[in-house]
Amino acid sequence: MTDQALSHRPITQPTDILNQLQSGQLLQVYGRRGNALIIVHRHHAELAGPGAAVGSVFDFDCCRVIPIGRVSIIYPESSAKRQQACAMRQRWIRFTQKAMETYV
Repeated sequence: MTDQALSHRPITQPTDILNQLQSGQLLQVYGRRGNALIIVHRHHAELAGPGAAVGSVFDFDCCRVIPIGRVSIIYPESSAKRQQACAMRQRWIRFTQKAMETYV
């Protein structure tokens, strides 16, 4: 776990994660493959996996969070890390859209 983590133990309570996302700060999902957040908005849900930006303008209106695996939330350390996190969030959105379009 990095020193930038909000908590040195994984946040496991969805209410803790929801409060962090609604704080207005740009945060990042920290973790390995298999860890993600399902972020539920009023009319849709989004999947944000490792490296994806969360909070800020992305999730100010989220109403529920479902953690998958041992998810931690960290502050991106630099402007470059914040840009990478935003790009990763867009990739996760595109991945989810493509998965829904190619259902079996």
